[in-house]
Amino acid sequence: MNLGQFTLDVNDVEQFEINGLKGDDTLTVNDLSGTDVQLVVFNGGDGNDLLDGTNAVLPLVGIGGKGNDTLIGGAGDDNLRGNAGNDSLVGGAGDDNLIGDAGNDTLIGGDGDDNLVGGDGNDVLISGNGITTFTFDTGTAFNSSDLGLDSILNFIGGQDRISLEQSTFTALTGTSSGGLASSEWAVVSDNSQVESSGALIVYNSNTGDLFYNQNGSAGGLGSGAQFATIDTSTSVNFSDFEIV
Repeated sequence: MNLGQFTLDVNDVEQFEINGLKGDDTLTVNDLSGTDVQLVVFNGGDGNDLLDGTNAVLPLVGIGGKGNDTLIGGAGDDNLRGNAGNDSLVGGAGDDNLIGDAGNDTLIGGDGDDNLVGGDGNDVLISGNGITTFTFDTGTAFNSSDLGLDSILNFIGGQDRISLEQSTFTALTGTSSGGLASSEWAVVSDNSQVESSGALIVYNSNTGDLFYNQNGSAGGLGSGAQFATIDTSTSVNFSDFEIV
């Protein structure tokens, strides 16, 4: 299906919503500027679905459903959600919100200030050219199986942000301005030093491994674990984190 080739009058249509249901569905959204359309919503349902908004200017909402889906945004501020399956989400230009959910997903921010949420599974999160926020939030107390182990690529220290939800990272207090306190942060050079650290967020500067040390100075990590690996081509500091 190609919205750019629809032969119908869209001058009085503000929103398209397409529900794919079962099967492998493909929707291509081209430039609809000059029409009254303000939003396109694609719900792929079951199957391995494709939403291609590469040439779209208006905002897109893409929901993959079950299956290994590919959702590609355009120039607008897009909301793309993979749901179950190993999905690929590409934001394109605009300030996009990408959520992988269950499965081992790949999320690419593109241009604009984007928010990337891997969800369950071992996800690859790739920053674009704007300010990218990498959000870790399960809605419940930290459980490594709920977060998986994510790889963060193209992270730019001092620009991009790592957002930790306090309801998940319950031991964190943070600062009055919503940042990570310097006392809650430690940098080590070997993973063997992580469990003996008194800090709650521990970063291995040699490997990029990032840990939640839930019980602080007590032995082990408590209910915490490693939850991400950050590309070591940039420096990472406590000021790159926010607690929400």
